[in-house]
Amino acid sequence: MALTYAVLSMVAVFLAGTATTQLLKWHLARHRDREIHAVYRVLASTYIDGGTANLVSTLNAYIQQTLEHSWLFIAIGPGGKVFGGNVHALSLEIPQGWSTADGAQLGLSTGMRYRLYSGTVHGKLRLVVGMKFQQLGYLGRLVQTNFEWAFFATMLFAIIGGSLIAQRMQRRFDAVRKTMDQVAQGELTMRVPLTGHNDDIERLSGDLNSALDRLAASVEAMQQVSSDIAHDLKTPLGRLQMSVAEAIRKQADSLSVSEELESVALEVDQINRTFDALLRIAQIEGGARKASFKPVDVTEMITTLDEIYREVAREAGHTFSVAAPPDGTINILGDRELLIQMFANLIENSITHCPHGSTIRCSAAVYSDAVWITVTDNGPGIPESEHAHVLRRFYRLEKSRTSSGTGLGLSLVKAVADLHGAQLRLDAAHPGLMVTVIFAR
Repeated sequence: MALTYAVLSMVAVFLAGTATTQLLKWHLARHRDREIHAVYRVLASTYIDGGTANLVSTLNAYIQQTLEHSWLFIAIGPGGKVFGGNVHALSLEIPQGWSTADGAQLGLSTGMRYRLYSGTVHGKLRLVVGMKFQQLGYLGRLVQTNFEWAFFATMLFAIIGGSLIAQRMQRRFDAVRKTMDQVAQGELTMRVPLTGHNDDIERLSGDLNSALDRLAASVEAMQQVSSDIAHDLKTPLGRLQMSVAEAIRKQADSLSVSEELESVALEVDQINRTFDALLRIAQIEGGARKASFKPVDVTEMITTLDEIYREVAREAGHTFSVAAPPDGTINILGDRELLIQMFANLIENSITHCPHGSTIRCSAAVYSDAVWITVTDNGPGIPESEHAHVLRRFYRLEKSRTSSGTGLGLSLVKAVADLHGAQLRLDAAHPGLMVTVIFAR
């Protein structure tokens, strides 16, 4: 990785430096040509305004200001004779416009090349102005040298920096690998250490830690479920065994065994209901039914619940009521059957656990672009410290597990809420319990 980083850095610097050098040379060449042409225009204007004598005087002034033929000036009369400048004999024909020539071709011994501009003034005078390439070459070499030093310095820093970065990243990846190895060996409490740097590795480490938290919670829940299943089945199976043994004894004495058989049927039914509830929750958590989601009229659904449970609640000594906006005004996307089952579980819990004469209410409303459906009662409620626990499978407020029921009602409610992406809240109603399911619209 360090080598790749260094190579990419060097290639980038080389390309940028080469492009910059060429662009600078091009700008310098343009500047040189503009300077040559500006001097040519000055000399041409001098000839036009003051004639040959004035031109020769101006040429001499320019020549005195230049050293070692860094500038070249030639004035050629109508007959082709050179009468002014710092070149007195020509061995080549200088074309009109821009051209280049060696110093030897111009009668000079400098061994340098010149950039020339030649033009005719008033159709009589040939005027040539030139500049050594050396002046441009010096700047070009200076830029090239600076670029080479910058390139090698960048290469050195890239290698050192790449190595340091690679070592740092390798240490962090080693920490991730070590943590995952420990988790694979069963140490589910281990987490990837965070450094506080807001980079991709830090975010990845955070995501891994979140996944490990969920894994640990799932394993803990599975262990709890296994323990609870064993406990929940052990009791009815024990009673079942006792009933069967008693039936066998009575049958041997030619006595009636109908009471024992009825007890066996009840215990088997309880076991079946437990497994049916577990399979139902597993099916919901699998998410397969999400593909068949359709708009559900909330008011129509609550009306259905009212029709089912108003009389049931009255017979149990409770008052059940509903409140919802007019039909068709509130819709949520979901599975109508599962939604009715979810709220039916909540209503049945209130009917079962509230004392005689309690009030139970199911209502729906829209707040902050979300649909809130609430089931409220004024019964004994649930201690706030138990709110998170009662959503777990087989969890019961009474630890003896002597009451009827599977202990899976609220677990199914949570599974349906999660399937619909809804928020499930348990709050104290003072007195009683208020369960709210919040659906995004």
